[in-house]
Amino acid sequence: ICKTPQNLVDIFVNYDCDINEPDIFELMVNEFSSIAKRVHNDYSHHNSAEGLQVMGLKCLVTIANSLVDWSAELKTAKNEQESKENGSESSEKKKEKKKEKDNELDFKKNWEWKQKLEYGKKLFNYKPKKGMKFLIDAGHVKNSTKDVARFLLTADGLDKARVGEYIGERDQWFINVLYDYVDHFNFTGLDIDIALREFLSNFRLPGEAQKIDRIMEKFAERYFNDNQEKSLFLAADAVYLFSYHMIMLATDLHRKEIKKKITRVEWVHNNAALNDGENFPEKFLLRIYNNIQQEEIKTRGDVDFIYGSNRNNEVLNPTVRQ
Repeated sequence: ICKTPQNLVDIFVNYDCDINEPDIFELMVNEFSSIAKRVHNDYSHHNSAEGLQVMGLKCLVTIANSLVDWSAELKTAKNEQESKENGSESSEKKKEKKKEKDNELDFKKNWEWKQKLEYGKKLFNYKPKKGMKFLIDAGHVKNSTKDVARFLLTADGLDKARVGEYIGERDQWFINVLYDYVDHFNFTGLDIDIALREFLSNFRLPGEAQKIDRIMEKFAERYFNDNQEKSLFLAADAVYLFSYHMIMLATDLHRKEIKKKITRVEWVHNNAALNDGENFPEKFLLRIYNNIQQEEIKTRGDVDFIYGSNRNNEVLNPTVRQ
């Protein structure tokens, strides 16, 4: 691939200059560069590692030489074409040249547009507010809470933790973004644990208790409204509390540091009278327990935002909440 100039150009034009495709050429160059610069501490594989570094460097040099050759060939062909025409261009030829020039401009515009989009995403992953402002100013996202919410939900390459931080902010703009974000979901007919997994699939809950509160309250409201006709839950607050309990259970069952795990009996006892003063069916509680035991609910990766140093965090204490 690296030795054939046209392959490299085709990859760049069809992928890196297409807004809807990944930057294959850029990824390729970055990977070769990373391999060439990599430092290896494992001396047992020193020779093979050194060989890889040389190969990475050779690929970079080959790419550079191929593009130089392609550029020279293009220039030569253009000069020959101009000398043949001798100033007597037909109208058809002029149209063809104009079309080629327009295509070149389109590719350039698409590439520049895409570069700004990628820069905006990287900036968002570093500082969410600044990144989103850049994307709005650059025209990649419309200046409306609905469009911002849609972008956060559908854009590739956004840090999930940063998305959670952004939608958890307390100013009214961010609250409206959160509401529009949650309104994209339809939880009708879904079990509560499946709905929560789906909800948390595109972001991670932030570390601040107040931010978590806002996000989970909106989730609970949406789930309750979508399932009012056929649901075990008697109130949105019951959904909110039980969702917290599921997250706490997932943390308890899947954190290696926690040696004494919550038992099924304790789980049933902890959820007593949680459903607006009523009890959940034991069969339902045990099914949720088994589901979470088999597959963890991802919240914030390896960061324990629930327990911290105090397992009985009163912010999450259902008695205090009620």
